[in-house]
Amino acid sequence: MTMRSGPILVVFNQFPKRSETFLCDEVMAWRSHGWDVRPVSLLPSSTDALPGEMVDLAQQTLCLRARALPELGRFLAGRSLAPRLALLRRLTRAVGGARNRHDALCCALGWAAGVALASLVRSTGAGHLHAAWGNAPAEACLHASALTSVPYTVSVHAADYWRDTPPDAPRLAAAALVLACNAELCQDLCRRAPDLGPRVALVPHGARLDRFTAVERAPGPPWRILAVGRNVSKKGLPVLVEACRRLAEAGLDFHCTIAGDGTRSRALVRQVRACRMERRVLLAGPLDHGRIAELMAGHHLLAVPSLVAPDGDRDGVPNVLVEALLRTLPVVASRCGSIPEVITPSSTGLLVEPGDPEALACALLAAIASYREALAMAARGREQMLARVQRETQGPYLERVFARLAAVP
Repeated sequence: MTMRSGPILVVFNQFPKRSETFLCDEVMAWRSHGWDVRPVSLLPSSTDALPGEMVDLAQQTLCLRARALPELGRFLAGRSLAPRLALLRRLTRAVGGARNRHDALCCALGWAAGVALASLVRSTGAGHLHAAWGNAPAEACLHASALTSVPYTVSVHAADYWRDTPPDAPRLAAAALVLACNAELCQDLCRRAPDLGPRVALVPHGARLDRFTAVERAPGPPWRILAVGRNVSKKGLPVLVEACRRLAEAGLDFHCTIAGDGTRSRALVRQVRACRMERRVLLAGPLDHGRIAELMAGHHLLAVPSLVAPDGDRDGVPNVLVEALLRTLPVVASRCGSIPEVITPSSTGLLVEPGDPEALACALLAAIASYREALAMAARGREQMLARVQRETQGPYLERVFARLAAVP
């Protein structure tokens, strides 16, 4: 599939977002290599306060929400009947074959956005589309590509695949290439969609190495435990709070900081109060990347209590885990999702079974009791992460992908 000359439109659900700094970094990486990359967001940028560089990207981002209904109305009122019927048939097939309500919603939103995206392709002269997520952005690219013949590629990460997108979804099947950010996801795609296999590539997320230098740490007490992540089911933060209660019962002198916000934040506040852990557990709310880096420098351990959510959602390789190892922050994590790709027990960190607060508390105590060895594991993890993010960052890899597509006659 040939990529035309012209700008590359990269389509997001909502861009930029404070919690998705890695995607902003990738856009800037593509631009630093000379590519005319233009971000397109299905929804307006988050209203949360954004760091300066994200504010600049927000001002440059084209939002489709306001364009979608007018463009769809003009398209459906057009003279040519065949394209309208084809688009309606694609919507009917997509929604009818949806795996769950999340998939059906992605199909409907992407269908409406696809017409507006096609109009944007024509007005900008875009030569390629890239869906930053495998759910609604990929669906929008599917329909826009069908209307304009401009090829597209897709990146898949975690919820956008495990919860929202069946492996045989048309939006993946029609892509020139599907990029999976972790090995578990890559293997699942190849196993469950064999025809897609030759077009699946493993492309781990990159990281800004200048933000995550190694840190010298003095042992506690008080021991400082850090957790970073949106307060949603798959992050398992209630498991960590219960583990903290058990650490307090064991007499450990510690404090735990949980940074992030989410749909379950109020329930977590109630749990902390019910456990009488207000003096031990600080719910810091959402913080910018600079503040997270400072917290990593000032804490002794990172806890990653991830689990598989009831709807099937799970973590891939959490970016905070990679960043923590780059800061030589020892990690105690769940054996869940793709976390074992970067945490090898007793080599680069400690792993416990997901959803088990007693096991998590015991692992945290073990890391503290042998803190020198925990630091050595973090140092080994840093070396592995340096190789991972330098060799296979997504931005340079996609640059090569785009170049290869452009070279096809």
